[in-house]
Amino acid sequence: MHFSIFLPLVAANDRLLILNQWVTSNPAISFSWDENNTEDFTRTYKLKLGCSGVIGEKMYIIGAEGIAGGLPDIVYEVADCGVKETDIKLPWYMSAHSCTVIDDVMHICGSQMDLHTKDCTTFDGTSFGKKTSTRNEHSWGAMAAFNGQPVVLGGLVYQAKDTASVETFNGSKWSALPDMPSEKRVFDAIGLGNKLCTFGGYMAATGEASDEITCFDGSSWSNVGNLFAPRYGARVIQYTSQELLLIGGTAGGTNSVMPFEKIDIDTFESKVSTNTLVSYVDWPETFVVSKEFCS
Repeated sequence: MHFSIFLPLVAANDRLLILNQWVTSNPAISFSWDENNTEDFTRTYKLKLGCSGVIGEKMYIIGAEGIAGGLPDIVYEVADCGVKETDIKLPWYMSAHSCTVIDDVMHICGSQMDLHTKDCTTFDGTSFGKKTSTRNEHSWGAMAAFNGQPVVLGGLVYQAKDTASVETFNGSKWSALPDMPSEKRVFDAIGLGNKLCTFGGYMAATGEASDEITCFDGSSWSNVGNLFAPRYGARVIQYTSQELLLIGGTAGGTNSVMPFEKIDIDTFESKVSTNTLVSYVDWPETFVVSKEFCS
């Protein structure tokens, strides 16, 4: 899953590599807003509900569900115009978890598999390490870096309900931060200096997608804006020094045609691309790559 990850800011000649196999026919996509187009790589990657991040210069996908069934038990690396298997074994099966990268260490929490909804681990590109479990369940939630520490937010809890719980790791244990304004799951989050912000999500209480943009300033939460349209399962990344980019997701039901949405970091006003993604749902894995990647 999701997860929020740190990505290098997109340079003029860079593109975004977008991987998502919620629908088996989804190709890998190369996207650039400036050129206002998408390019179909025509290759398919049979994974969904993983999380991803960049450690050093290597791009990793951690955990997932296979389209044809089964759960991978290894780490994948995105390289050489493909997704390749590594020899690194997962500590447990992971699906609908989230992750964030801080100082080249990936923090991972909240797999929905095998009672690991509170369990966390770290990955440094070579091996997995131990990490204290969270206080609450957070599968189908989000993670982000805030004040130099990993934060885990929201998610699915007992009897298909959602949680508004937010927790931060202080180096030895998880502690509570103020709850989000709404209980929700399948949203994304990102740390923006002195702000921690969430985008959209699914709310079990109403059975609907949200268009809320909410931010935490270190003491309290507030609603700072609204998305162009309600959606959940979208990925948010920092696209430039002043802009975020919202990628994929769905409004629920049959409405899974979603435009790329660019959001100003200060005003949270947004504009949309003429390009759309269809059924790129539940946190499309997104990486910054050079224009020559896979060319």
